[in-house]
Amino acid sequence: KKKKKKKKNNNNNNNNDYDDDLLDYEKIEFVQENCTECDIEEYDESMDILSYQFQHSKTGVPVSHKKYRLKLYPSIFVGHEAVTWMVGRLQISREEAVEKGIAIQKSGLFSHCVDNNKLFGDNNLYYRFSKHDISNRITPEEIFEINDGNKITVNIQGFKGCPFCRRCIEAAEAIEEENPNDFEQISIEHDNRLLFNESLKEVKNLLKENSKSSAFHTSSPIVYVHVKDIDEFFYIGGLDHMIIFLTNYPPLKNSKALKKYKIESPVSTFFKGIPTIAKNWKSTLPF
Repeated sequence: KKKKKKKKNNNNNNNNDYDDDLLDYEKIEFVQENCTECDIEEYDESMDILSYQFQHSKTGVPVSHKKYRLKLYPSIFVGHEAVTWMVGRLQISREEAVEKGIAIQKSGLFSHCVDNNKLFGDNNLYYRFSKHDISNRITPEEIFEINDGNKITVNIQGFKGCPFCRRCIEAAEAIEEENPNDFEQISIEHDNRLLFNESLKEVKNLLKENSKSSAFHTSSPIVYVHVKDIDEFFYIGGLDHMIIFLTNYPPLKNSKALKKYKIESPVSTFFKGIPTIAKNWKSTLPF
């Protein structure tokens, strides 16, 4: 068995300045595949190309859910995996990759998932993109208070052939059947991914006032809440975010349906959804 050597992180944690040149790397090209994150109108020209590609949902640093000491950390990436991504993409050393990572971190693109003061490094620590940080989103308790304890309306948009969309809709339908006085769902399952992508532009406009830094993906469901009393919409996230949100929504805390549809591995959801993919495989094509 090969022993893995632990690498020391020699970063100066007291240095609050960073070199803007570290973020300028012209050799990276934009993703050509149809994706809402690549829309010309959505791309912020003030953002450097490396930061843009670093957080791209399809070709960027791999994001996943991880467990540590029985606690689940959703939508995170691991330090050494991000370093490996930069080394492969930019053809630089791991030390140089760490420097670039710190520069990107200090620009506000991501932070350590627990300690905002902890700098990026070539390590096993967990980091989270700002766009995935749900701490700034509205909480279940706030929705309950704003909604005056009335029935909550959850909107879901997805597309046929997407196992995550199907599971999300099935969970919402089960919750609605069990709790008709406290919960209602409005689901739209588009015939294919292209129609879903088109709908995302409308959803973004609908949510942009209350959800400015949210991540909208083209391969998973979009879930948001409509508070009818004030006629405002609030972004919740995807499948797992919906489960977490509703589990903490006061009237639904003892829901048996929520316990049945608890968070599981994306790989598990994918394999369970193979029949859905096989039945609607043409709908999943990005063209």
